[in-house]
Amino acid sequence: MVRADTNHGVGECPQKILDAIDALCNDEPAMNGMIAARVLEYFQKQQQKTNELDESDLTSREKTILQSLVKGLSYKEIASDSFISIETLNSILKTSTAN
Repeated sequence: MVRADTNHGVGECPQKILDAIDALCNDEPAMNGMIAARVLEYFQKQQQKTNELDESDLTSREKTILQSLVKGLSYKEIASDSFISIETLNSILKTSTAN
């Protein structure tokens, strides 16, 4: 059981849960900074192994979007910064995680 007196950011948990529920209700992919960091790490390791990009690697736009998630930007901020709609952002994220 998680107690509120621990130093693990538990005070942030209720808001994070509400944000995640809101995102799911808005058909946004379940992607956060930690997941984005792992996706980037995976592709960086793959690139290091081959030192060549092929058709299955991330595009520069996908990398930029995942890096923005790692930095903690919201979907709205990323979409605005990238001059795309949230629907397009969702599509890009779904595509990048399917690779």
